[in-house]
Amino acid sequence: MLKRRHFLQAAGGTVAALGGLRMAHGADNPLTLAYKAPVPVDTGARGTVVVIGGGMAGAAAAKYLRLWGGQKLKVVLIDSSPSYQSNILSNFVLTGARSLSSLTYKWDLLASRYGVQVVQGRVTGIVPASSGIGGTVGVGTTVIPYSRLVVASKRDRNEGLDGFEAVIA
Repeated sequence: MLKRRHFLQAAGGTVAALGGLRMAHGADNPLTLAYKAPVPVDTGARGTVVVIGGGMAGAAAAKYLRLWGGQKLKVVLIDSSPSYQSNILSNFVLTGARSLSSLTYKWDLLASRYGVQVVQGRVTGIVPASSGIGGTVGVGTTVIPYSRLVVASKRDRNEGLDGFEAVIA
């Protein structure tokens, strides 16, 4: 029977061997900076998934769609801000374990490590296709076609979706 302390010792050794645990961005760990996540060759998924909103939900959706979708699935993340701030880890700021600035995450690792295309801008319109599958998203004067759409935007982030009905043509 494995005792708790033996399990924790083994787990600690594994973590040490891997270079230590870092937060999702791994900004100060040289081992994670060079890492590029493997994407399955062909899962059968095709097309483009557009994710509106790059907070924790949108970023996680974009990351895992890209990781699990295969090389023929394109993932585009749209957000009006160049970064987001995580509130989940804010208790560490209160205890002094982390600084407030360390809770700010940028999209560059989603692009470089996972292959997510990041578009910074406000959504100006969503036009569903007449067939009911796919459509386009307007970002400023740019039109981005999609096969599937994920809306993970908070209203207070002001992604241009304040009156969601108003941006749908």
